Amino acid sequence: MKSLLQLLPLLAALTVVASEPPIRTSTRWLGDRVAMQKRITVAVEGYAAELRIISDGLRAAQATTNGEQRAIIGASLQSLDAIMQRQDAGGASGLLPLVNLLHSHNTDESPRILPTIDNASAQGTLNYLIDSVFAARMTGAADVVGEQEMESMLRFYAGNPAQTSEGSWQATNTMLFVFGDRVLNTLSTKVPDRIDAFYKAVQDARKSAQSGPGPDEEVIPDAERPTAEQLRAYEASFGKLEELATKGALPKSDPKSQTTPTQASVIQPTVPAVPTAPKKAPSTASPSSTPSEEPASSTPWSVIVVLIVAAIGLLWLLLKGRK
Repeated sequence: MKSLLQLLPLLAALTVVASEPPIRTSTRWLGDRVAMQKRITVAVEGYAAELRIISDGLRAAQATTNGEQRAIIGASLQSLDAIMQRQDAGGASGLLPLVNLLHSHNTDESPRILPTIDNASAQGTLNYLIDSVFAARMTGAADVVGEQEMESMLRFYAGNPAQTSEGSWQATNTMLFVFGDRVLNTLSTKVPDRIDAFYKAVQDARKSAQSGPGPDEEVIPDAERPTAEQLRAYEASFGKLEELATKGALPKSDPKSQTTPTQASVIQPTVPAVPTAPKKAPSTASPSSTPSEEPASSTPWSVIVVLIVAAIGLLWLLLKGRK
């Protein structure tokens, strides 16, 4: 009996681990292009006042700068106008050079890049906007995200010094779940310098997901949890990412056993899509949030573990009774 009691803590530990898969992503938004557009609209409208100030500052700075900085400001102004006027998601990628420029001047002694707003505040607002657009795109319309946009996502989320958000690293895990092998091919061919950063961020996100929801996080409904098939595809992609990071090359793919990434275009949302207002960027920091990521769990795993351990315990008791 004493031995059986010793098994109980192990049973509890196994149940906790098994009930929390290593991906904290709700499937609520997958393939919902209408929700994607609404989320982008909400983000743009939520930052409207700050974006107008940044836009005015860009126009003022354009007249007083020269060289490479002037080119960055001019291109960023076009991208910002495209997002504000047409909510063109492609404009988000065009703002990355400006974010990095602002980040490089984020000291008290640095001159302001934009006359009407300090560098850190402008960078924080743009980071939130870019992250909102990228998150909506990867979950709402993954099939239309091209290689150039995916490359921009990787540069934005993986190892970018301009990204100081405590939550932006979790988006790498979402990318691996949504895009699967596509993101690995882009990593190895377009941005090999981000492989290590991407891998470490995914590892951290996996551990965070397995530890369960935090104090400010809600457990997602059963209907929004990733399916077993989606989790298998994700785990297969993670195995390839691990080989890419440790061996420097992707494993050779077998056409017969090749896993396909999550096809967001054919997955219907399980609940009505109600976009929420974007978080405001703090004036002294430059964080980026990942609204698409939520805690996930998988109840069948825990049930199977409980049944197996209970069966072993009963068998042990029967054998002991016979003796």
